[in-house]
Amino acid sequence: MALFLFTSKKIESDLNKFFEQRLNNRRKEKLRKKDEYLEANKFKDINVVNFCYHTPLYFATIEGNKEVVEVLITAGADVNRASPNFDEGWSPLHFAASEGDAEIVKVLVDAGAEVDKPNNKESTPLHLVVWRDHLEVCMVLVDAGANVDKPNENGSTPRNMALRVARRSTKIRSESSSHREIVNYFNQATPSSSWAECIIT
Repeated sequence: MALFLFTSKKIESDLNKFFEQRLNNRRKEKLRKKDEYLEANKFKDINVVNFCYHTPLYFATIEGNKEVVEVLITAGADVNRASPNFDEGWSPLHFAASEGDAEIVKVLVDAGAEVDKPNNKESTPLHLVVWRDHLEVCMVLVDAGANVDKPNENGSTPRNMALRVARRSTKIRSESSSHREIVNYFNQATPSSSWAECIIT
């Protein structure tokens, strides 16, 4: 019994060390990437683009590296610069929103990112948020003034997209989707007389 307890404690200790080391390595990797971004752009335009018209801010946003995003913005990165011919004209906010990264979305919004900036298909970041079912990001964007009734090229608005999916999940008795919460939040934050009956329970 004593041997079993000793072995269990040793395994637990080893596991704790292993996960702590992994966490430290991830932190170091983030710091290393930040230094690389800064070094790469030390003597260049902070909005320099590659052949896909992606800026350093694009890559930092895609990687979910909030520290680098903040550093680049402080250095003058354009938060509204879109990639015109690639990625359907997404801005950094489109990327962060589609990934459900509420922290980076808030950083970009606070730095002046246009919450209703459309991509090449007239979809705003809020369209992507609704499609991906990211309630927290939805709340950040709506609180920042995002238009829940702005149509894309297909005529779909974030509000009616959320409603369609919410009704479908209700019909099949799905409890996994937060689209119903998104619809309810839209109606509470930006009420519309024609949508008064659309609260989903």
